[in-house]
Amino acid sequence: MIPKVAIVGRPNTGKSTFFNRILGSRIAITSEFSGTTRDKVYENVSWKGVDFQLIDTGGIELLDPSTEEGDLQSLVQNEVWFAIDEADIIVFLIDFRQELTKIDLDVAQKLKKSKKPVVLVLNKVDEETEEIQIESANFLSLGLGTPFLVSALHGNGISDFLDFLVDTIRQEIEILEKIEINENFTKIAILGRPNAGKSTLFNQFSENFKSIVNLLPGTTRDPIWGNFTYKNENFKIWDTAGIRKRGNVTAGVEYYSVTRALQIVEVVDIVILVLDGSEGKLSKQDLELLHYADRFGKGVLIFVNKWDEIEAQKEKFGKSIKTFLTEKLENEFYWTTTIFGSAKTGKNLQKILDEILEIIKSRNLVVDKEKLNEWFEEIKTQKYPTRRVGIGSTRLLKIRQKFSNPPCFEVLVNKKLYFGEDFERFFKRKIREKFGFEGTSIYIDIEESGSKS
Repeated sequence: MIPKVAIVGRPNTGKSTFFNRILGSRIAITSEFSGTTRDKVYENVSWKGVDFQLIDTGGIELLDPSTEEGDLQSLVQNEVWFAIDEADIIVFLIDFRQELTKIDLDVAQKLKKSKKPVVLVLNKVDEETEEIQIESANFLSLGLGTPFLVSALHGNGISDFLDFLVDTIRQEIEILEKIEINENFTKIAILGRPNAGKSTLFNQFSENFKSIVNLLPGTTRDPIWGNFTYKNENFKIWDTAGIRKRGNVTAGVEYYSVTRALQIVEVVDIVILVLDGSEGKLSKQDLELLHYADRFGKGVLIFVNKWDEIEAQKEKFGKSIKTFLTEKLENEFYWTTTIFGSAKTGKNLQKILDEILEIIKSRNLVVDKEKLNEWFEEIKTQKYPTRRVGIGSTRLLKIRQKFSNPPCFEVLVNKKLYFGEDFERFFKRKIREKFGFEGTSIYIDIEESGSKS
């Protein structure tokens, strides 16, 4: 994957001019007025044999107290911080001619906490004199190292900056390759409706990252991630925005937050669906989230939260919700595990982690070929659902496991048209009964063969 480099800073520091200078074009609109760039701009760049993607962003500024979520100003800020989150390297651009502001200091602190490489660049330096070099020492207070002095307008210092940037990229690539070899992270996303307790659960897991938790629904806006280790297994976990019914999702920040939450789901290995146990129900929206996770081949664990709030009615209410959940999940999601507990008190959190370890085993399970073929011969003799179209018999021919994580099995048949969704559901249930695969989605890839066997 090509490394991403985000240019960030306050409005009118020359980010778009800097961006255009590196590209040698005028893709980003520039002017002397603050806030010209509103949308992120992505362009691929190559310098001395190193390819990377450069991202131009809107200016970081303090929001007016009257600004409502979903307003243009709010959306621009949201996009800037998302660019910082997705970037591998961050270029913090400051106007050398202006005094450091509270925003600069706050941004510098947040960038350091991101633990990503940050390159400090002082723009609008038309001539690098001894006096200017002395003045540039004032910016060392940001704690981001020695700044590069450039003039995006005239091109001064750009080559030296790019030389340093590509060296940094090479180092990052080497580090990432070592991490991929030495540290295999299992990626987890916490999903659920607003105020179900996702952030509280996230904070229990994460060692170094915290997200805001309060009693107002929808507090978490952008996906926040953290790392933790359990029984020698390394995890990367994301807290996501609460997902409401589509008709209730307003335009603006909430829309983008929900979109990003679902994007996170697509790239993780396991989803923890958090339900509010005090509501005593599994909503249609919860089921849609389960379908989404299943469609993308994820491991799934259901955590019924806030069990401590209904402790007094445990026998009566607890039994009813467990029965309700079992009935709701039995048809399609019988393979998931449901754990009842409390993110607030930590009840059954270790049980969640132990179950996740079992899901990892299921996702990586490779069935012995001989045992798989023996089982397949038995299935051939059973009555299985088919859809009859035209004249002819239905035949199962061969089976093989194509890959694991998630498990996928290829089934060769004589006529693919005869084998529909009913057969897939039947086949998945049978293969789970024989080999397990609890807690993970599995794929059945039906292919037609011209074999007469």
